[in-house]
Amino acid sequence: MNKKIWLLLIVSLILISSAYAQEDVSVWRTGEPLPQIENWYAGDIHYHTNYSRNLLELGGKIKETKEAAEKLGLDFITITDHSFALKEEEWPQLVRLASENSDDKFVFIPGEEVSTNGGAERYRHFLAIGIENYIPGDELEANGKTKTLSPKQLVEKVKSQGGAGYVAHPFYEDPFRQKWKEEDYNLPFTGLQIWNFETWEKDQSELEKGLQKWKELLAKERKVFIGAGSDSHGDWQILGKARTYVYTNTVSQSGILEALKNGNSFITDGPVITVWIGDTTFGQEALIADTDKVKMKIQLASNLEFGRVSEIEIWNAEELEEVLRPNKYFEPELIWDDKFLAEDTYYRFVAHTENGYTAYTNPIWVKTFSKPRAEVVKKEEKVFEKITKFISPIVTMPSIIVNIWFDPIHKKEPREILEQYKTDEMRKIDKITSDALKKLNQTSGPSISEQRYTKSGQVSSRETEKTEKDYIVERHGGKVYYPE
Repeated sequence: MNKKIWLLLIVSLILISSAYAQEDVSVWRTGEPLPQIENWYAGDIHYHTNYSRNLLELGGKIKETKEAAEKLGLDFITITDHSFALKEEEWPQLVRLASENSDDKFVFIPGEEVSTNGGAERYRHFLAIGIENYIPGDELEANGKTKTLSPKQLVEKVKSQGGAGYVAHPFYEDPFRQKWKEEDYNLPFTGLQIWNFETWEKDQSELEKGLQKWKELLAKERKVFIGAGSDSHGDWQILGKARTYVYTNTVSQSGILEALKNGNSFITDGPVITVWIGDTTFGQEALIADTDKVKMKIQLASNLEFGRVSEIEIWNAEELEEVLRPNKYFEPELIWDDKFLAEDTYYRFVAHTENGYTAYTNPIWVKTFSKPRAEVVKKEEKVFEKITKFISPIVTMPSIIVNIWFDPIHKKEPREILEQYKTDEMRKIDKITSDALKKLNQTSGPSISEQRYTKSGQVSSRETEKTEKDYIVERHGGKVYYPE
């Protein structure tokens, strides 16, 4: 009787799965669009289509997935179907469908979630993104034999095919999974997919453990990147909940794949944060002279659902350098100056919103170099030369114009020119001033000019000349004040 019940249950699951796989789905979105910044594109790097199918799992069809993803505001999805479910002869079909459903606004990148050996019935998973050929990765077969690669062989295989290789949800535990060994973390993979939203909903400690492992690798001077995906098996409710944003000039398979391989990316479940040091961003290397400060341009984007960005953590290596607190609801851009650097380092950033959403960026590595003093002087001279070239025409051009158009004027004395343009009011003020000075000169004691220019008890011959131009008269508000 028990066998019949189990058989009935299995048949029912197969029928339900088959019906679901063929169903046309209508998609609509509630809520606000995802925040965006130009040339940064949002995607899900861990997604299963209907080529991942077994009695417990079935992903969504590629065509319907595209419709759902675009409505959600995603720009790309990397297909990571199970290597133990995807057949080798189906690989060309998957690649073709991914290409046919990609365009200049949305892109699918074909790949696999490959099982690598870890014992009789326990396996580790690895995301092989943008590979050219199918990679085998069976789990337990009916005859007890498997066809799998070791972690070292798998990482090398993905790299040789020009793909990006991410350790999938490294701290997710179930009876069929085996943890990655410490020596496996020394392999030259691209990164760690530390944010797996399907499992994150159940156990947020996975993300914290993943971040900690990533920091350990960075401390060993490894250039390892972080990625995020939903691990959705056709569940569009969680599709894109944990997103990876990449920087690229073109929405294409090659552009997005290169960004993932180079770590030109950050992960988030809410806000968008981008940072530039000069013309370098996440995953890149900035060259800074030891005579220059590090200057960063920080760009932010969010929406009402996620809330404003309330804190930005700036980490210099693994020391918290500063916490910025934007004072506007959506402050689009900040400029931040750091100190002079004595040694090479890297910066990474964490952005928190008031509603509890977070973004984590990949590092920007900074290399310092000593600039010879002669070069610094030369740079200063060039700056002075540029300023001189800019100011010189401003100063000389009026003189040239005066010489050309007002030839009789430029030959006169300055006092004559000023006298010509005086108003009646100015002449009245001059007369009052002159009369006042004459009156004062008739009094006893030192004159105003003598009081002004007496130094150490000595009066120079020029300072005793009582000419009008040597006297100081204060003017306030157009009026002349003089002693009675």
